[in-house]
This record gives sequence, structure tokens and C-alpha cells, in this order.
Amino acid sequence: MRGDFLTLGVPAESFDAVTAFYSFTHVPRDEHSVLLRRINGWLKSGGLLLAPLSTHGGPDRVENWLGVDMFFSGW
Repeated sequence: MRGDFLTLGVPAESFDAVTAFYSFTHVPRDEHSVLLRRINGWLKSGGLLLAPLSTHGGPDRVENWLGVDMFFSGW
């Protein structure tokens, strides 16, 4: 399944695992806790989340990445 995980309609306890590679860094920091609660609701009991998180903190920002302006966030 692929989509915007801030608005994706997924029934509760649908997945054994969720992967989100290099996506949390493109979600505003003030929405991370909401997103994590949403994902937790999608997981079956004992389910797993695999998601690399940013190692660069600071305010949400737009930076040039490979010639394109891109939004970044991190703790």
C-alpha cells in the first residue's frame, strides 16, 4: 500500500508491520506524534514499525536537494 500516511484511511489492526523509509523527515515535527499514533492504530498487537528517523534536529526547513527545494524536519 502506498499513500500519504497523514490522510490514508486504514482500518484498525490491519498490518503486522509498517515500513516508512525516509518519509518521517518530510512531515512537520508537530505532526509526528499524530502520525505515530495513527500507525500504532493500524498495527496488530505486537506489530512492528520500521522507519529511519532524522539525525539532524532543528526547526522544520526547506533545503535544496539535488536541485529541488525539499521540506525536511527532524529531532
